[in-house]
Formats: sequence, C-alpha cells, structure tokens
Amino acid sequence: MASIVTIFITLGHLKYALFQQIPQGMSDIARITWVEIRRQSDDLSRLIR
Repeated sequence: MASIVTIFITLGHLKYALFQQIPQGMSDIARITWVEIRRQSDDLSRLIR
C-alpha cells in the first residue's frame, strides 16, 4: 500500500519536473529527490515482502 502511494508521489514529482521550467540548479535537487524517493520505495517494498 505504501509503495503505491510512493509511486503516485514520484509521478507527481516527475510531472512537475516535466511541465515546469526548472532552472539548472533545481534539476540537481530534483535528481537527488528522485533517487531518494526510489531508494525509500525500494526499502518499503522490501519491508512489505
């Protein structure tokens, strides 16, 4: 259940990144956030299993 929520949050971040004009500095933050979200979702799916 938690991983499904994480997927929606990740999609929201992706959509925001795609449809907003982001300065070059912001894309680094977005990339770090993306990696962090993916790592957390991996942890969650490991916990659920």
